[in-house]
Amino acid sequence: MKYHKSIFIFIFLSLTVLTKAQTDSINFHSKDSLKNQKDESGKIFTNAEQMPSFPGGDAKLFKFLKKIKYTKQARRNRITGKIYVTFVINKEGKVNDAKILRGLGYGLDEEVLRVINKMPVWIPGRINDRRVSVQYNLPVNFNLH
Repeated sequence: MKYHKSIFIFIFLSLTVLTKAQTDSINFHSKDSLKNQKDESGKIFTNAEQMPSFPGGDAKLFKFLKKIKYTKQARRNRITGKIYVTFVINKEGKVNDAKILRGLGYGLDEEVLRVINKMPVWIPGRINDRRVSVQYNLPVNFNLH
């Protein structure tokens, strides 16, 4: 249980910072510049007027991410650190193209991808009241106490 709380706390803090950074990045673009970006087939945005949201909000997302478990191999080797994962929330709200940007190995990368790929359908992002695909980057911290 101690391991699960550590992962949860770090995921919460990382996701809070990441969400704030993604929200802040929207402010650097005027609504006019977002209007000029055409949603061509397959276009993936890194920010949107309305970012995708997990059903039930951040609290439900954090609860869902608690499913990420330390692997026996990682625990035995006392592996700690941060895994960076990227994924796309498509126009239908489904998680697509989950990939590890920087991993730790020892089965942890696969564990993060396993949980990310099981996420339920999100509320899609929107630009000009149109659904768009949005890329998310998520740091997941692993820390043994």
